[in-house]
Amino acid sequence: MTNRWPLVRLGYLCSLQSGLTVDSSRDLTGDVVTRPYLRVANVQAGYIDLTSVNEITVPRAVAARSTLQRGDVLMTEGGDLDKLGRGTLWQNELDGCLHQNHVFALRPFPGKLDPRYLALATQSAYARHYFESTGVKTTNLASTNRIKILGFPVPLPPLKEQRRIADFLDIETARIDELIQLDYSLKARLEEREKSYRDFMIDGMAGEFGEIPLRRLVQKIEQGASPQCEGSARQGRDEWAVLKLSAVKRGHFLSDENKRLPVEVAPEVRYEVKAGDLLVTRANTPELVGDVAVVTGSAEKLLLPDLIYRVRLKSGVESEFVSQVLRSNRVRSLIEASARGSSQSMVKLRGEDIKEWPVPLVEQAMQRACMEELRRRSAEIWDLRQKVDRRVALLEERRRAVVTAAVTGELDVTTARSFGSA
Repeated sequence: MTNRWPLVRLGYLCSLQSGLTVDSSRDLTGDVVTRPYLRVANVQAGYIDLTSVNEITVPRAVAARSTLQRGDVLMTEGGDLDKLGRGTLWQNELDGCLHQNHVFALRPFPGKLDPRYLALATQSAYARHYFESTGVKTTNLASTNRIKILGFPVPLPPLKEQRRIADFLDIETARIDELIQLDYSLKARLEEREKSYRDFMIDGMAGEFGEIPLRRLVQKIEQGASPQCEGSARQGRDEWAVLKLSAVKRGHFLSDENKRLPVEVAPEVRYEVKAGDLLVTRANTPELVGDVAVVTGSAEKLLLPDLIYRVRLKSGVESEFVSQVLRSNRVRSLIEASARGSSQSMVKLRGEDIKEWPVPLVEQAMQRACMEELRRRSAEIWDLRQKVDRRVALLEERRRAVVTAAVTGELDVTTARSFGSA
C-alpha cells in the first residue's frame, strides 16, 4: 500500500473508554439513574442498531464518567469477522447512553483527529488487514483488545484534509450504500416470493385433502446429547463432532457448524445423524425455534445435540415434504404460540408440541411431485439471489477501495469524480 500520509498510532490521537459490566449496577444505594445501555449486538459494522436497546441502573457518578459523547467512535471487542475493528460513529442517537464493557469508545483529541475520518479509516481495506491479522480468530468469530486498537497506525493527513476526505466519503459511501440496500430489498422480496409459493401449495393441498397431526406420521422423536466439546470445528470427516444449533438454519443443513469431540470422550453412536433425517431445533429465539432441515450430503461422525430434535418418520412419508410443511406460515404461527420460556431471548419446544403440527394428508407420489415443483421454483430464485449477492459483493469491494484510496492519499478527493458519474 502506498501512503502519502504519515502513520500515527491511534493511542497518540485519542483516548479509549471501556464500558460498564452488569456488576456496575450492584451498588444501588444513594443517587442512581437509569440509562440506555448499548451492547455488542447494537454496534454493527458501520451503523448503530437501536431496535433493541436495554437499560441499566447505576450510581449517578458512574454514569457521569461513562456516558457516550457525540463524536465517539465505537468498536466491539469481538464478534463477526466483518465487524472486528470497524469503527461506528456515535452521533448521540440516545441521550445519556452508556455502553457495555465489550464495546470500546474512542474519543479523538480535539485538533488532532476528526471523528468521521477515524470511523471511515477503520472501514478501509488497510484497517481490515490490520485487525484481522492481529485479532484472535475462531471459526467465523474474532476478538481484539484495547492494546491492539490503540496500536492501530492511522494514516494522518492534516485536520483540514481529514475533514475534506470525510465530506467526500460521506457522499460517495452513501451512494454505494443506497445501491446495496436496494439489492438487499430485492433479495428480501425474492425470499418472500419463495415463501409465498410454498404457502400457496401447502394451503392448497390442506384445503383439498385435509390435514392430520404429525404424530400420525412419526415413529419417534428424540433429542441428542451435548458433551463438553472443543471450541473449534472438526478438521476432517474422520473426527467425531457434535452439531451446533446453527447447523439447522432456515431450512438448510450446515454440516460445517459443529464442535469437535475430544478424543478422550467416547461418541454416543446412536446419535449419529444420517442422510434424510428430519431435524427440528428444540430451543432458540422465538423467530428461530422450530427451524427445520433435512440432513443432506456427508454427515458421517456428526452427532445430534440436546438442543435439536430428530424426527423419525414412518415409511412412505417424505422428510423433505414434511420439512417444507413445517416451514409454512400455517405451522410457524403454531410454533410461535406453543414455544415456552421465561425469557423471550430463548424459548423451547416439547416433542408433544411437534406432534400436533398439521400436515396435508396426501399420498407419497403427490408429496414427491410437490417437492419437485418447489425445487424448480427454488432453483430459479436461488439463481437470482446469487446474482444479487455477487452484485452486493462488488459494491462492497468498490466501497472499501474508495475509502482505502481516500484515507491513504492515493485518491485526491479535491479532483476525484463521483461514483457513478460519466
